[in-house]
Amino acid sequence: MTAKRLYLIDGYSTIFRAFYAIRGLSTSAGEPTNAIYGFINMLRKLLREEEPPLLGIALDVGRATVRTEAYAEYKANRAPMPEDLKAQMPAIRRAIEAFRIPILELERYEADDVIGTLGRKAQDAGYEVTIVSADKDLFQLVSDRVSLLHTGREKTYDPALVEKDFGVPPEQVVDVLALVGDKVDNVPGVPGIGQKGAQTLIREHGDLQALLEAASGLKRKAYREGLREHADQALLSRDLVTIHTDLDVPFEPEALEMEAPDYEALADLCREFEFWSLLKELESESGGPEIEPAVLLDSAEAFEEAVQDLGSRIAVGVVFRRGGEPVGLSFAPVGGAEDGDEDGAVGRAVFADFGRPGMREAVAATLRAWLADPDRELIGHDLKEVVRLCPHHEARPAVAARLLDTMLMAYLVHSAVRSFGLATVALDRLFYQATTPADAGLGAPAVRLRRWATPGYGSTPPSRRCCLR
Repeated sequence: MTAKRLYLIDGYSTIFRAFYAIRGLSTSAGEPTNAIYGFINMLRKLLREEEPPLLGIALDVGRATVRTEAYAEYKANRAPMPEDLKAQMPAIRRAIEAFRIPILELERYEADDVIGTLGRKAQDAGYEVTIVSADKDLFQLVSDRVSLLHTGREKTYDPALVEKDFGVPPEQVVDVLALVGDKVDNVPGVPGIGQKGAQTLIREHGDLQALLEAASGLKRKAYREGLREHADQALLSRDLVTIHTDLDVPFEPEALEMEAPDYEALADLCREFEFWSLLKELESESGGPEIEPAVLLDSAEAFEEAVQDLGSRIAVGVVFRRGGEPVGLSFAPVGGAEDGDEDGAVGRAVFADFGRPGMREAVAATLRAWLADPDRELIGHDLKEVVRLCPHHEARPAVAARLLDTMLMAYLVHSAVRSFGLATVALDRLFYQATTPADAGLGAPAVRLRRWATPGYGSTPPSRRCCLR
């Protein structure tokens, strides 16, 4: 595939298709999410299959355009956007921004006009152009260097396929549209002339102007009288359906170059709208680094050596097999400003395997000392399980250490959810996918967390809106 290829997405065509393709999808709170989910997946499919070097999404700005100025009834009868879709539009724009795709908008003109102008300028500059849309009106833009990827039919239209499917070549599409009109957009057309008739008339006469000049000689009365009585209406309709290709819109390839998506922002959307399966799929695409596996301690002596220089702040957690049997303790140093480290930075984890001789007893003795130390801070999830590792036959220590329990914190932040397990909270709050015992190859310690956000993309970027206004 040539590197000099530009993809232009007809935004609202794609959004409406996503909205109607999936119905009934919503969050647990009842917020509609079908358009957001469908649109994100359509973008992912395009990026995966086409790998566009240059890409932009064109959106309409409002209903007031040069066409409504010329004909006030243009699109006057169009139904308003469904409320369920309207509510999802802000999130869809956030998704576009998270994919780092430029948004193309121009006051007083429609998205089609922006696509038409950029497409023409790009092909004049030697680029191949692919328009992504399900709108038949855009067939008029197809040429030897401009194709249309039809999102509904899964076809890529070149001039020959346009003529085969639409009945006329691209340069005659506008004339057919002018004769037929469009009830949705309130383009009047010519009464009595349908799609087949319009195609036949334009093929025979070449264009609308030549057809109007020959109207008095047409054999079919409905065509003859319709064209003679509504000639001005036909010419107005042609103006309304003609896509502008000569606007003052710069074609700047560098502004349309594809960048890596902001996976943190996409994760935020997935979490907010409960796209859990999509969140896991994005994980494998992000290329984010994995945290190093925990160091496995093979003896009680190794454990006692490992805890000598941990510092005062320790992340700690009990690891269980399915069924509730504790199999070990994982722990790691947590940096603090007083130690000269980045505050909250977690060092490499260590796993003390209770299957090793004397390990559980050594761990219990160390935990008693940590819990009794007022200068110690233990950070973990469900820390009562750490306390329970101290032997039952001994008096459990009075806890003097400072305990920060993320399970309790999660409950305080959002008490209405059903689960406060570590895997759920890690995914919900930190966008981490916990390694399961099966992933680790055991009933093994689930001590590794996979960070799936790409480094350097830590916050949602500003919208890449081209300066067309």
